[in-house]
This record gives sequence, structure tokens and C-alpha cells, in this order.
Amino acid sequence: MPVIHTSPTITAVVLAAGSSRRMGSPKLTLPWGNSTVIGSVINTLVSTGISQIIVVTGGYKNEVENALVGHPVTLVHNKDYLEGEMISSLKVGLHYVSEIAQAVLITLGDQPQIEPQVIHQILKVFSRENYPIIIPSYNHRRGHPWLLRNDYLAKVQKLGVSQSMRDFLSDQQQSIHYVDVNTNKVLMDLDTPEDYQRLKP
Repeated sequence: MPVIHTSPTITAVVLAAGSSRRMGSPKLTLPWGNSTVIGSVINTLVSTGISQIIVVTGGYKNEVENALVGHPVTLVHNKDYLEGEMISSLKVGLHYVSEIAQAVLITLGDQPQIEPQVIHQILKVFSRENYPIIIPSYNHRRGHPWLLRNDYLAKVQKLGVSQSMRDFLSDQQQSIHYVDVNTNKVLMDLDTPEDYQRLKP
């Protein structure tokens, strides 16, 4: 079992491989405050002291990469993004996780409104208790981002092509620790133009 220090070494895998079908345009590069949707996600992660940030691209690869010029990220591409579910992008990202990472924070690229204090809360619980899986919960609904301890990464890699992250979490229910948060932003992502207009700063 990993030894956890006061400030655990964490890698974030940002899932940014979607095709934005419901948005009708590359949603991750839409303006968000002084940045873009994906840029805001990265800025939040950087502000929390995450040591490594891996961004998995798929659809609109070039646009996403251009939006992240100058950001401290490792960009990797999921060439099977059209055929695979989100799990296929996560598997691609996990190949690049640092060997010294004690856990991975699985983050959505279309969740720019996520608050740093939620991430700090998750990391604090992990540092103190070393739970295998930590998921934020608002009103008994689980959200993102969620954390996976390094010795559980292989379990994800072993999932079949027909399986999803929902299947994985269902199988690992006994290993999940839920962290109650006081913001519903952990439940929100951007799928449609209406979502964007309602949620943008």
C-alpha cells in the first residue's frame, strides 16, 4: 500500500477527447472568463498544486492543443476516441502517469466551473486516510473530479472494451469513500449551447 505524505504526489488526467456533438462546435475552446473552457480547468488544477497534468485529446485535437499553448500540461491523443467510451481515453492517459504519483485525479475537460476547494478537500482526505477511491458527493449524487489510488490503476486498464467507468465503480463499491461537498458544481458539465449560456461567467 502506498505511503502517503502530508502533500501527496498527484497526477491529474483530464478527459478532453469528446466530439462536442450536442454543442455543435468545439466546446472546450469556448471562452470562459479570461481563458477557455479547457484552459480554466487546467488553471484550477495548477492552483491546487497538482504535480502532473495529462490532457487526453480526441475530437478537435488541434483546437484543444492550440488553446493549451503555454499551459504546463502533457498532451496525448486517443486515436480511438470515436469508437471508445470515456474509459478508452482514461486508459490512454494512465499510460503517461508518473511512476511517483500516489493517485490520479480523474477530471472532465468540460467542467470549468469546478472549484479549487473541492479538489483540496479530496486531496486532504486522501492524504489523511489513503482511501482507494474518493468521489465528491452533492445531495447523495456523485460528481467529478474523483481520485483513484495508484494501486487501482491496473484495475482500470483491465476493463474490457464494452465496460465503462460506471461498471468499474459498481464493481468497486466497497472501496469508494464519498466526500460530501457543499457545491453542486461537481455535478455540472457543458453539453449543449444552453448549458454554456446558463453557466458561463
